[in-house]
Amino acid sequence: MAYNKKCYLLDNTPSPRIVFVGGSNLAFGLDSKRIEDSFNLPVLNYGLHAGIGLKFMVDDVEQYVRKGDIVIFVPEYEHFYGTACGEPQTLAPLIAYSNWAKCDLLNGHQILQVLLGIPSVIRESAMQGYSKKGYKASGFNEYGDEVLHWTLPSSFISSQPIKGEFDESFGLYFVRQLYEIEKKGCKVIIIPPVIRASGFKAREVQAKTVECFFG
Repeated sequence: MAYNKKCYLLDNTPSPRIVFVGGSNLAFGLDSKRIEDSFNLPVLNYGLHAGIGLKFMVDDVEQYVRKGDIVIFVPEYEHFYGTACGEPQTLAPLIAYSNWAKCDLLNGHQILQVLLGIPSVIRESAMQGYSKKGYKASGFNEYGDEVLHWTLPSSFISSQPIKGEFDESFGLYFVRQLYEIEKKGCKVIIIPPVIRASGFKAREVQAKTVECFFG
């Protein structure tokens, strides 16, 4: 449901503006008001969850951006190693809770992910409440930042190495979509994800491969 709030912001915030696109490191890691005050431009935090998949993110945002926007992509390294089309437990609820309005953006692989995730949508619909530390639409502020966790104790989840091979075909697709966004008169910037030093060490080889591809 927080995704719907972010789409409303993209639709109704005048350009030029700064739009951040990525996963949960943006959702939980940005102070958009501080950035807005520094640059004197509206800031929108589209970040929600890496499991949505970078393909959906870039295809979706391309529909909303306008001339003068600064679009900052913060992709996860995993997106270039097999998860670009999302994960069932994340992509399926997003598509369902947005009333299936974005189905036209999905390719065959994404449709399969959504179908596999339908059981999780049913389970979540039956839940009476959520964990205090879980995602809640009410935890996102008017910029799209998740701020509910700001008052909670810090926690740490260990990072696992990335498996698989670099997906060059998706990398090329992503670059083509960035050009489409630039053709609308936007400035596109790509920056690395915020990640702990230990997490980066576990992904260092893959990070260098991604960096060389964009270099």
